[in-house]
Amino acid sequence: MLAGEIEFYHFEKRFIHKNGDIIWTILSAGCVRKPDRYVDYMVAILQNISERKQAEESLRESEARYQDLYENAPDMYLSVDPHTRKIVHCNQTTAMMTGFEKHEIIGLPVIEMYHPDCRDKARQAFHSFICNGEVNDSELQVCRKDGSILDISLNVSAVKDNKGNIIMSRSSWRDITKRKLAEEALRNSEAGLKESNAAKDRLFSIIAHDLKSPFNSILGLSGILAERSREQNNKDFEKISAMVHLSTLNAFELLTNLLEWSGVQTGRIEFAPEHIEMAQAIENVIKLSDEPARQKSITISKDAPKNLIIYADKSMIETVLRNLVANAIKYSDTGGTIGVSVEQNRDELVVSVRDNGAGIPKDAMKKLFNLGETFSTKGTKNEKGTGLGLLLCKEFVEKYGGKIWAESEYGKGSTFSFSIPL
Repeated sequence: MLAGEIEFYHFEKRFIHKNGDIIWTILSAGCVRKPDRYVDYMVAILQNISERKQAEESLRESEARYQDLYENAPDMYLSVDPHTRKIVHCNQTTAMMTGFEKHEIIGLPVIEMYHPDCRDKARQAFHSFICNGEVNDSELQVCRKDGSILDISLNVSAVKDNKGNIIMSRSSWRDITKRKLAEEALRNSEAGLKESNAAKDRLFSIIAHDLKSPFNSILGLSGILAERSREQNNKDFEKISAMVHLSTLNAFELLTNLLEWSGVQTGRIEFAPEHIEMAQAIENVIKLSDEPARQKSITISKDAPKNLIIYADKSMIETVLRNLVANAIKYSDTGGTIGVSVEQNRDELVVSVRDNGAGIPKDAMKKLFNLGETFSTKGTKNEKGTGLGLLLCKEFVEKYGGKIWAESEYGKGSTFSFSIPL
């Protein structure tokens, strides 16, 4: 046996080969020290570990690249404990997209990340994961820290042990907010196209059927006038002339509504607000309605504060009033009464047109302002209508930021009202 202490050493050393390559080695050395601590002799062994060091370096680089891809991937990744259902890890994208810090997310029950309205669906997805080991493309909503909503597509896969037991769930959240917005825009576009087609069909229907009627009346009555003129029989001229005037007025009103309504649909009508006196606007409409009201001995009254000045589009206000008064005349009995009133609230003006005429059945009320519904009945003297006037009123009032509505009791009359923001 050698006298003295035996000591062993192991450490890595780099050498430069003659060709310039770096060689990694493990230096294993043993030495025998004498009692006076001087080395008696030493044995050293060099082992080339360059390939192992290169493999370790490649592994570290690969892990670094994977970690960088994981942290900054476009999708959000989370690891969830399947037993506690708490988040144990998430990538940086999850924090960035949700607005939370990573330490605020880790340890949080994953269900709390979802919007309350879809948590039941999230629980069902988790149950499906436990049963099947995966979840594919389940659309849910996640709450951001600022309270906004993030639409996601959820995919879940399982990490299992050697016995096949699920020890971790890996969830990926893909942001589909832009896709959902695009889908919503597409649905709105489709709805707009359907409404536009309905408007077009409605317009063609009116032109094809209703516009012919007043002109047929005018042609017939003007033919009678020509014949009677040849016969020099003047006793019916006043009556027939009044009928011609009324038919012409109806045709003019229909054409005006058609032009104004088509202008609204195509965006050609521009509102030009100005200061107008409400009582004077009502008076203008009553004067225009004098002839058809006189034919049925109908009295029209107004109840509007004097010097009530509003800032609005004069043409729009008078067009809506004209149509509502014309409808009231049409559905009022001979000798009836119509009242136009104005009520000023704090932030709006409410204008109402009341009549004591035929009224509207309950099942027809919902069709009054609906473009897709055809609703028009003959007046008390068989006057024809198209329903276009109410649609025009609705378009004008809503584009101005107001509302329009109707109240009616069948057989006792109706009240049509609209509001104007002040």
